[in-house]
Amino acid sequence: MSTPENEAAMSNLNPLLDRNRSFAGTGAHEGLTPIPKHQIVVVTCMDGRVDPAHILGVELGDALVIRNSGGRVTDD
Repeated sequence: MSTPENEAAMSNLNPLLDRNRSFAGTGAHEGLTPIPKHQIVVVTCMDGRVDPAHILGVELGDALVIRNSGGRVTDD
């Protein structure tokens, strides 16, 4: 059943899906391996205002980025 909330969510999602299709069509990810080029893992917060690639100057395939609540890693 379509609701105004669902329609609003889809209207927000559609531009992202379009950008994803565009990115996939560029082939920029082809030839990259699952192991990052710099063999580094960056753990950062989920805050949408924080762009680790921009802040750290890493390019596609340079580093594995894990985003979590608080950007923390603990022993427990």
